[in-house]
Amino acid sequence: MVKDKKFYDVLGVAPTATQAEIKKAYRKNAVKFHPDKNKDPDAQEKFKACGEAYEVLSDEKKREMYDKYGEDGLKEGGFSAGDPSSLFEAFFGGGFGGGGRRGPQRGDDVVFKLTVDLQDLYRGAQRKLAVRRNRLCETCRGNGTKSGREPPRCNTCGGHGVVLATQQVGPGFLQRVQRPCPECRGAGVKVAKGDVCAPCKGEKVVEEKKILDVYIDKGMESGQKLTFSGEADEAPGIEAGDVVVVLQARDHSRFERDGDDLRTTVRVPLVEALSGAVLRINALDERELRVAVPPGRVLRPGELLVVRNEGMPHYRSPQERGDLLVRIEVDFPEQSPSTEQMATIESILGGRRAVPPIDEDGDMEVDECELADFCAERDRKRRAAREERKERQAADEEDRRGGHGGHGHGGGVQCAQQ
Repeated sequence: MVKDKKFYDVLGVAPTATQAEIKKAYRKNAVKFHPDKNKDPDAQEKFKACGEAYEVLSDEKKREMYDKYGEDGLKEGGFSAGDPSSLFEAFFGGGFGGGGRRGPQRGDDVVFKLTVDLQDLYRGAQRKLAVRRNRLCETCRGNGTKSGREPPRCNTCGGHGVVLATQQVGPGFLQRVQRPCPECRGAGVKVAKGDVCAPCKGEKVVEEKKILDVYIDKGMESGQKLTFSGEADEAPGIEAGDVVVVLQARDHSRFERDGDDLRTTVRVPLVEALSGAVLRINALDERELRVAVPPGRVLRPGELLVVRNEGMPHYRSPQERGDLLVRIEVDFPEQSPSTEQMATIESILGGRRAVPPIDEDGDMEVDECELADFCAERDRKRRAAREERKERQAADEEDRRGGHGGHGHGGGVQCAQQ
């Protein structure tokens, strides 16, 4: 139980707030009440109060004294509030105009790839992502000790976090190198065995599992990033990095995305390609699109048609959509019609093209050839035989050059100086 909650109330946090929550609250309030942005008469005082509260609560020793004895205990301990503008510059790396001192060191971001379907990007979706991260221990507030005192300096490295070691770099050659201290693991301090914080075991941080709600808006794209600020690992004196979720879209069996447009292929029977058809397309939102082709409009294989406003929703403007591009494939019958049926078809379509007889006395040579079905296995063997033939020819050419040398012997090309 804390003696005084004033500073916590100023920042709008609970007395059990972590350092990350305190930093986030100060950032929000300092920007809100900064005199350069807020011209309200009370903004100056609120900005000063935010700075005074953060200066106490961000320092573990001052916070402990404040929790136990309140503001009177801080005054008896010799505490006086600093310049709120200087604190703002130190926190943000400068004022609104830039410059100033740098803020606290920031931890690394953590990147996750989230695989989604094209339907998710079309309709919007929500996914849950479980992440494991380090958080400052709430019991010891990130110093690793049970008593709350700062841990003493490591005796092995003298507080430097590194030790000198000798290693051999060659026969008879030794080199002195710096290595992280094995006793304190580079921290420079070592918690006494009897003063180790139980929840974090003196590590200053504890691992926790956090479930993040990932909201996928309509029209988002593969490769787009969603950032969760401050949700990565925390460490003493280091601001937590971000968790970055990168969307990766699976290939769809029927649709291909092209920016804000969608592409698909529709197969139609030959009779419908000639006499008018109704194209039925199952959309990504489970609607059935029916596209009527007017009678008399002939559909050709490979033809590209456009259905307006049935493509992908525009990101952040989902009421607007791209187009649906439909490629036509025509299914031909497996067997040719009978002679009587062909006669009817020819009468409708205009008959066959006339093929002139072969004129053996003419100027152009004409050969009659036989047609065969394509065989993939035969084609593979032919290509392999061709590669073997090329290798033999290259070897023969190399042997020929080796026998005659190309050194000016035999019938080689000779050059005479003038």
